[in-house]
Amino acid sequence: MTKDNTQDQIDKNEDQVDKKLEDKKTSNQDYEIDLGQVFGKIGKGIISMFTSLFDLAKFLFLQIVIFSLFIKKNALKLAIGTAIGLIFGIALQYYSSLDKKYESSMTLSPNFGSTLQLYKSVEMFQSLIDLENYDALAQKLNISKEDAESLISFEVEPFLSNIEKVKAYQGFLSLADSITETKFPFDDYFENVSVIDYGYHIITVVSRKENVFKQLKDPILASIISNKYFARIKETSYKNLVSKKANLEVSKLNLDTLGDFYKELLILNAQKETNGSGTNIFMANQQAESNKELIVFNKYMNIDNEILDITRAITNEKRIVNVISNFNEFGSQIKNSYLKWGVIDGFLLTLLILLMIEANYWMVDYVRNNIKQK
Repeated sequence: MTKDNTQDQIDKNEDQVDKKLEDKKTSNQDYEIDLGQVFGKIGKGIISMFTSLFDLAKFLFLQIVIFSLFIKKNALKLAIGTAIGLIFGIALQYYSSLDKKYESSMTLSPNFGSTLQLYKSVEMFQSLIDLENYDALAQKLNISKEDAESLISFEVEPFLSNIEKVKAYQGFLSLADSITETKFPFDDYFENVSVIDYGYHIITVVSRKENVFKQLKDPILASIISNKYFARIKETSYKNLVSKKANLEVSKLNLDTLGDFYKELLILNAQKETNGSGTNIFMANQQAESNKELIVFNKYMNIDNEILDITRAITNEKRIVNVISNFNEFGSQIKNSYLKWGVIDGFLLTLLILLMIEANYWMVDYVRNNIKQK
């Protein structure tokens, strides 16, 4: 290769290097321009957001000022409307005090599916009150007609504390698969649960007499217990529980005997070990017997827990309906605060009327201005 060719090759390489440097520089400049545009747009977006928030705050402040001026302008009218509402509240309070009402409640825990019968019985009592058939109501409740006429309403609703709700939901999840769990979250489960699934139910009675409630307990319970179907279920369930408890008691005695047997084996193995012969074999036997004794002990504890559960079930299911809390001997008087609601309603009603009048003025002016312009 000649000297001129070599020089040409060097010049060519230098031109290529210069071109690459120039392209890189141009690329960096374009990148800087792109970043500048991005940051510029972000800045404009932030400024626009704060401007919108400021305009919204200014608008809300202006509306508050306008509303405050409106209230100030009509303060006397609002005061008069509030006073009128207070007068009506006092009148309602007075007339309600003449017609005194008392209420009391009883909490029940129905067994053997008798919850539906409880609700049907309460519905029947309320129907007789609505029909003003006080003769039939007095006969059903075994009270005088005068006491029956004093009854105003019967209501029943389920009761479940938050802790019991969690327990009930956990019990539901333990029986459901993962798909069902996703379809029934906690709130949806209790929105769709039936009244039968609740353990406790509260009956609330309202009367014009304060001392009639104690007489209602036995007739209400009798309206449920008189159903022979529940009586047969209770008798069958009670016999099954007693039989199961007796079998568990026998199993418990057998486990006691088996446990004593394993203890004796442990003692014999320990005595053989102290004699010094076959130590390794006896230690292995001792370990095996100890494990068997532990298994027997665990089974014993499980059976003991089952017996406790059955004993508790026998106590709870001894009756078709368990009374958790009875009616009070004297009901508590129902007091309605008409004064507070009279003041509030009077103020709000006056304010609504004034706003409607103001809106009417605005619409009239708007129509007039548009007609003049045309």
